[in-house]
Amino acid sequence: RSTERAKEVGIRKVLGSEKKQLVSQFLLESVFVSVSSMLIAIGLVFLIIPAFNGFTEKAIALNDYLTPINIGLLAAFSLGLGVIAGLYPAFILSSFQPVVVLKGKLISSKNGSWIRNGLVVFQFFISIVLICSTLIVGQQMKYLQNRNLGFDRENVLVIERAFALQDFETFRTEVSKISGVNSIGASSAMPGSGVYFGASFRLDGMNEAVALNCAVFADDYLETMNMELATGRSFSKDFQDTLALILNESGARALGIGDNPIGKRISNVQGANNPNGDITYQVVGIIKDYNYKSLHTEITPMAIFSSESAQGGNVANLALKIDPARATAIVDEIREMWRVQAPNQTYVYSFLDDSLKELYQAEKKSGDLFFIFTGIAIWIACIGLFGLATFIIGSRIKEIGVRKILGASSAKVVFLLMNDFNKLILISIILAIPAAIWVMGQWLDGFAYRIHMTDTWVSFVIGGIVSLLVAWLTVSYHSIKAAMSNPVKNLRTE
Repeated sequence: RSTERAKEVGIRKVLGSEKKQLVSQFLLESVFVSVSSMLIAIGLVFLIIPAFNGFTEKAIALNDYLTPINIGLLAAFSLGLGVIAGLYPAFILSSFQPVVVLKGKLISSKNGSWIRNGLVVFQFFISIVLICSTLIVGQQMKYLQNRNLGFDRENVLVIERAFALQDFETFRTEVSKISGVNSIGASSAMPGSGVYFGASFRLDGMNEAVALNCAVFADDYLETMNMELATGRSFSKDFQDTLALILNESGARALGIGDNPIGKRISNVQGANNPNGDITYQVVGIIKDYNYKSLHTEITPMAIFSSESAQGGNVANLALKIDPARATAIVDEIREMWRVQAPNQTYVYSFLDDSLKELYQAEKKSGDLFFIFTGIAIWIACIGLFGLATFIIGSRIKEIGVRKILGASSAKVVFLLMNDFNKLILISIILAIPAAIWVMGQWLDGFAYRIHMTDTWVSFVIGGIVSLLVAWLTVSYHSIKAAMSNPVKNLRTE
């Protein structure tokens, strides 16, 4: 738009202004705008940083970053940006011949059009990448929340630190009598949390040992969590399960007993969990693989000891399947029992579905931040497109007048003007889709269980449609205004 000042430059040159004076003026104006923007931006960051810290649970102190080096870099960047932005008007306009400009014969150069169009394409490129990324993050989060993990995570109340109870069995029995408690089990580690200790196992007759993750389950835990057995049975008081062992499907395959595992004898090799020597266990059941860690990692081989075994002291979590309508009352009743059974230990409880959601808080916040920055990027792109529309349509106002006099309808003129901008947005879409696929592919690689990029095509369609709608809404004001204007007035007014 600096070309609109061409006549001003022509008059000033006629009145004796030198080129260096004009260059200095344009550069100073541009630098002033850039530095002013920097100062306003710093002020906004000071205002926003407390909310940002609260949202991300960080403790970023902006003062820590205001070092002499950073201030110098920021000032240099701001000055450099101002100089770059002012180079075109400073050197191109100051070189115009006054006689040409004042006679009105200046023809706008098309050399800068690719820069203008390129900036609009770049701005919408960023916007579309962010729109698509936001939608894909949302799809992945929905997938994580709805994926079948191999157990029932709804309405499961977890009471932690059960090792502090004076009489575990009495406490468990009394809790099971509370109205609304449908079943109760116990485990050394709940899905998604807790420590799964490691141990090495060797099949009888084999020399090579296999390392497995291990947990301890009490009776009724599998039933409470609605975990499915592939074969065999779960732990029960009806059996002497001191030396009984349950494996997951991956564990059975790792030990090479996937075909006929029940009754196989497996030695727990001497180690940290059994320092006195090898202990031989008998496989009594195989549970179907379930996600006992977050979905960032694949399901790994696992062995499960009974609470009756030597590892039984590791049971620290009670899992209660409850009636959600009585959740608050149940929590309060258990609190009173806890005060009697564990007076020196804090009562800590949680709901399993909430705990599992916390595993993906970082991804959820990433999605929210994507959404915020998408809005900012779209707004900036709209500003750029609005400015470009103002300039281009303003420069074609006489052309529009001629077309209307020759019979072109307002709708035809609007379509003609919009078509130029549609081309820019389509170029942005074509460039943005591969970039978004690559960016989101890298992000999704952090999950062992994830949606496939082929499932996200709707995100790219929506991203393209949103960008086109935003562009049309931005440009439509100037296009309709120009198309509806009086052509006679536009043609006779200089």
